[in-house]
Amino acid sequence: MEPAYCSCTGLWAALSSRPLAEYLRDAGYFVHCPLLPGHGQYPNKLYQVSRESWIAEAEEAYDLVQANTDQLFVMGHSMGNILGAHLVITRGDIKAIGMIALSMNPPTADCGSPG
Repeated sequence: MEPAYCSCTGLWAALSSRPLAEYLRDAGYFVHCPLLPGHGQYPNKLYQVSRESWIAEAEEAYDLVQANTDQLFVMGHSMGNILGAHLVITRGDIKAIGMIALSMNPPTADCGSPG
């Protein structure tokens, strides 16, 4: 099986992640970059989306990619870092994770700052 790359991105990062995804695809990787619910649209669309739907989308992407490889690499960008870390913690068989534009102070469940 070919190695695989799964990218979880933040609000506008899907566009900026495309060159890397295309490079890895051309290098022989199976590549999947899901568009998270509410992302890639106007920011007001995020108000209608739950964090559970983002987690579910990341887990679905993981399942799709994992079925096509035995070497899974995950890349997170912005809020996608949190989703990538979630996959590493809950799934455990990810070869490596890369984090770009790391979120240092993620919001709490009530959307307030933790600190």
